[in-house]
Amino acid sequence: MATVYAESYIKSPLVQAIGAEGVEAVREVLERDFSDCSAEHLENNPEVLVSEEYMKKRNSLIEPNTRITPLCQLSRKTEDEAYEIAKMLIIEYKLVDANHVDLMGQTALFYAARDGWSKFCDFLAQNGCDPNHQDRLGQTCLFYASREGHHETLEALIACNADVNLVDTNKQNCLFYAARDGRLEAVKVLIKHGINYNLKDAQRRQAITFAKIKNQTEIVNLLKSMSKSDAQQAKRPLTDPADVQGLLQSASTADEIKAGVPVVLKDPGKPKKYRLQFRPFEDDPTLWVDAPLVKIREFELRFPELATWDKNAPFAPLSTLRNPLVKQWHQMGLNILSMMGKQEGGYVFERPVDPKKQNCPDYFDIVKKPISYSCIRSKIKKNMYTSPKEFIEDCQLVFDNCFQYNKPDTWVAQIGRNIESFFKEQLKEMDFEAFIAKHDKLNELLESANQYVETTEVPAEAAS
Repeated sequence: MATVYAESYIKSPLVQAIGAEGVEAVREVLERDFSDCSAEHLENNPEVLVSEEYMKKRNSLIEPNTRITPLCQLSRKTEDEAYEIAKMLIIEYKLVDANHVDLMGQTALFYAARDGWSKFCDFLAQNGCDPNHQDRLGQTCLFYASREGHHETLEALIACNADVNLVDTNKQNCLFYAARDGRLEAVKVLIKHGINYNLKDAQRRQAITFAKIKNQTEIVNLLKSMSKSDAQQAKRPLTDPADVQGLLQSASTADEIKAGVPVVLKDPGKPKKYRLQFRPFEDDPTLWVDAPLVKIREFELRFPELATWDKNAPFAPLSTLRNPLVKQWHQMGLNILSMMGKQEGGYVFERPVDPKKQNCPDYFDIVKKPISYSCIRSKIKKNMYTSPKEFIEDCQLVFDNCFQYNKPDTWVAQIGRNIESFFKEQLKEMDFEAFIAKHDKLNELLESANQYVETTEVPAEAAS
């Protein structure tokens, strides 16, 4: 099996023991092969510290391709095992620098924070691993703990003087990632420790922007309450911990209050019929979608004792059905279009090409499917897209048309390549693929409902 690791590294008896064996096996290898690197031996023989043999043994534990050390490969162990092995490598045997930086610019603390190992994080920090070290993307270990929602690990890192307000290359702090991924407890910890929740990133977005896009309602409510409190208490800042804690506890679960409230169509002279909602995704309990006709029919067949309404009552017009999922990706799509338009040269793709004004009379002979940002924006607003995937395809078509008509070394082609790269980065950063997956899943559910309706016999009492 191919591996990115050098053969000399993966065949090291110590590395193999760490990967496949337990703590005692690691200790046996250390005692057998690295006795001259023990803390006791080095203390009695300080000249060994500058010897070529000692440096060779230390370097053998740095993988040459990725620059990782065994500290970065302890995730497969339990936290206690990782702690014991790290203690041997760092303290008992002076073989690994706790603050060693790999090719990605990360230390072992990034991996420990990602895994939520609070005790291990504290150990690394106490032994020289900098909790404020920033990797090649400008992120610190706090970003990883925030993204994964490890609020206890956040507390441990902050206790080791980790700075919550450091920003990455996108000018975002770790609150952006906790808010985006719905890590409510992590958000609360970060706010408690003074993170700037009103920070605007390089694209003038805030953490609440991502929370709204991802429908993280509780986090949106919390951040709104914090901002509202700032406005109301401009003369008395929230310096009292009790003030902050009160807001954290009272950030309303408006969701719980409103969830499940049926909407009744008010059509004078006709029977009233409840508008049903259903929750299509188990991993997103706050997302409720108005049931289309096929789901209403399925409900009537599955639960005739509950569906007591007049079956001939009018059904809600399709244009009035609410699907928050569509609204979410529409808003994200509009945001992406806006950001692309603000990139250098982005105005080039804003409007459809005018062959006469732009002196390109053969444009429509070469480009068969012309498109622009304004066309895509109009299609979103007119609800013309049947799936988020079609939006991506149209955006890509903008760049494909650019490359098809313009030679690679032209300014327009270079602008196209730059914005195309930015576009793909934004899709990844905003996890746009999640909307595509949810859209496909929703279609599967509706198709399943349709098959059930078509193959299920209507009860006699219902038919009459």
